[in-house]
Amino acid sequence: MEEPKPIGMRKPSETTRPPSWVILDSFIHRSSGDAEARGDGTASETSYTCIGRLIRASLRLATGADLPAVSRLHLHWPGRLELRGLREPRVIAAHGHAILFKAIVPFDDPMSCTADTHRFPVDFFVYSAFSSPPALHRLPACFVGGDA
Repeated sequence: MEEPKPIGMRKPSETTRPPSWVILDSFIHRSSGDAEARGDGTASETSYTCIGRLIRASLRLATGADLPAVSRLHLHWPGRLELRGLREPRVIAAHGHAILFKAIVPFDDPMSCTADTHRFPVDFFVYSAFSSPPALHRLPACFVGGDA
């Protein structure tokens, strides 16, 4: 009788189903183009930032013999300005098939692009991985006491 192979040694076709968990990187990987998202089956439908710039997200899941490994959320954000001191988007939480993340959105006006990046608006998004097609929704702004 042949002994079963350990999970890490099995071919992907020999595995019964994917794990019910993932290790998700809190850093979001970002590209300034949208071309690589077009052929990606995990790419969300197009969404927009609070200033009307196109943004999409996709999920790179670690699978098969790579497990355990880190899975990563990728943003495809062609219109984002590159400024020194501007914080990168970050995952806040994940549960089930949804990922909550925040992104600082620089204004389009070059005159407003100063080193004072804490004055830029912050958008919160939810990426839903297993809707068909995957979805990306910007949450409405929350104003408490006049501040966002």
